[in-house]
Amino acid sequence: NASLFLFVGERSRSELKYNHYITELSHSVFKRYGLLDANVSYKISDRCEATLSVSNVLDTKSYSVKTDTGINTSTSMLPLRGREMLVTFKFGI
Repeated sequence: NASLFLFVGERSRSELKYNHYITELSHSVFKRYGLLDANVSYKISDRCEATLSVSNVLDTKSYSVKTDTGINTSTSMLPLRGREMLVTFKFGI
């Protein structure tokens, strides 16, 4: 897993986050995949901040696994959460 933070000026910040997943299918057989998320925040004033968050930026739709055991072969496809965007406003009193 890795994160990259960028601070552009005093009022804004950005973050890119990559999560790497490893699943062990059987002894010494692994399946790997990763998801990329991003956040951008801007401090509008001392009391107000806006944030845009995007999950699964690359829009990975599924996770598929193919296993071979002797003469049998099976394939499993699991749906993943699609790309999501969230806008957040924070107001202080």
